[in-house]
Amino acid sequence: MTPMFDYKVASKNLRISESIVGKLEKEAKSEFPNDAMLKELHILRALKAYARLNK
Repeated sequence: MTPMFDYKVASKNLRISESIVGKLEKEAKSEFPNDAMLKELHILRALKAYARLNK
C-alpha cells in the first residue's frame, strides 16, 4: 500500500532520528489501529512539531 503521507521521507528531510520516528509510530499505532491514513497524518504532524521545537 502506498502511503498517503510519506512521513519517512519527511523525517529524513527534517533530520529526525529513526528512534524518534519509531516512538511516534508506536504511539500512532495504538491511537489509530485501524486507520493507516490517520496514523500517517498523526506521525507527520508530530514530526513537524518536533522539528519546530528542537531547532
